[in-house]
Amino acid sequence: MSRRLARRVSGFFIAAAIALVAAPAPSAHADTAKTGPSYFGWWYKLNTAPIGSSAPLPPDTPPGGLYLAADPTGPAAVSALHFNGTGAGDATLTLAAATGSTYTPATILACPVSSTWNPATGGGWDVQPKADCAKAGGGVKGVADGSGASMSWKLGPAFQPDAASYDVVLLPQGPVPFRVAVPLPDANTLDAPVAPAIAPEPEPEAPPVEAPVPAPVDVGSSVGSSPSPVATLPTPARRRPAPRVAAGSVGATNARALKAPDSRMQRMMAAMALALLGAALWWFGGAEQRGPRLLGSLGGGSGPEAGAAPAPALVVGGIGRFARPRVGRPQPLT
Repeated sequence: MSRRLARRVSGFFIAAAIALVAAPAPSAHADTAKTGPSYFGWWYKLNTAPIGSSAPLPPDTPPGGLYLAADPTGPAAVSALHFNGTGAGDATLTLAAATGSTYTPATILACPVSSTWNPATGGGWDVQPKADCAKAGGGVKGVADGSGASMSWKLGPAFQPDAASYDVVLLPQGPVPFRVAVPLPDANTLDAPVAPAIAPEPEPEAPPVEAPVPAPVDVGSSVGSSPSPVATLPTPARRRPAPRVAAGSVGATNARALKAPDSRMQRMMAAMALALLGAALWWFGGAEQRGPRLLGSLGGGSGPEAGAAPAPALVVGGIGRFARPRVGRPQPLT
């Protein structure tokens, strides 16, 4: 290997070691997937009429969507969403505004739900979900994007009634009157952790089936009578139970990615090995190269007699095919 090539290769190994150490470690957070709500609804403050009647809905109510409004006294229309089949951890709820609506300058809090509720469209104000904002530090304030076309809320574990669901109610805040129409929530509404997979239980082994034993034959019976054969009913095959599927995997829309564990110590050891290899190549590439060592009499120091006079040069005399080595004077022609 030439000196220049050795130094190039060693430089590559040293650069790879530096990149291995400087590369950021994979995120320790669980994989996330986007999912849509299992059910949702909204409740209208003007819907306080007696049972059997209801107030007319706002004209800008989107079909199948949600509605949020506030007046100087506080919330005038609240919405709630429930998500199933998720994992445990932090999630992000994002809702878009319908055409003609904007989240600016709306102030909307997200709070955990402390009561059971049923889906509704402009439902009665007295049956709206009960909010427990104190459980989430007074509620999570939504953050609108630059154009006001969408708003997002960071939901923590306080919004999870269990490890596989989220339950959230949105409370518009006054005193500035506003209203926001929200289109039908889609499968990208919540970005939540993926539920861990549950391995299926092993199938139980079927018990061994014993072969039926035939009845003994009476040899001494009367002539012409033959023993009746024993009727053997076939053993019904045992049905194998279907493997159980984790309930949290139903709501996930993305496949779960398997990640190898990352160890900082292993990365440091690999980087050290690459650096040592690069340093060794650099040292060998910078060392002076010795000339080839000649063997035997070609080495210069192992002749028959050190310091002896060199042998006389061999003289070739004659022309063409008559050329011969001459060790003496040529013989005269007679």
